[in-house]
Amino acid sequence: MSKELKQNHQRHFLPLLAQKKQMVKRHQQTSKFLAEKQRKRQQQETKKRQARLNEGIHSIWDRLTGKHDQIQKMNEIEAYQSYLRDQVEKDTLIFRQLEERGELQHRLDSLKHNQQEEINKLKEALFAKLPEEKITQLRQEFDRSPSNPEHHYDMNM
Repeated sequence: MSKELKQNHQRHFLPLLAQKKQMVKRHQQTSKFLAEKQRKRQQQETKKRQARLNEGIHSIWDRLTGKHDQIQKMNEIEAYQSYLRDQVEKDTLIFRQLEERGELQHRLDSLKHNQQEEINKLKEALFAKLPEEKITQLRQEFDRSPSNPEHHYDMNM
């Protein structure tokens, strides 16, 4: 492949790869922020639920009257609802991030496909002007040559 063609391909990929790097960093920061926000909220809600339970002699009276069990049951229900709410928030974030990641991956794949077609057309144009025995030899060389390992264009992170 010509040097110009390689440079042209790389010039088109570099902005997408930079975008990928920024996206990964942003996703990590957003996930970390959400986890911290949920952790703090969970601590506050746990304190609030614990504060409903009386202490000392009032606690004994609440246990005798059944009020303690009612409060405990209500606390468990609220804790589970909080867990579900947090899980929905987390899932929503993950799905939004996967969608963004998929869109960028599609753009990378499309660009890679278009560039491969361009390379194939260049090869065919080159082969059209050569004798058959030279074409066979060159095709074998093209098939054996590994793709450039520094070009890693998929979104696996």
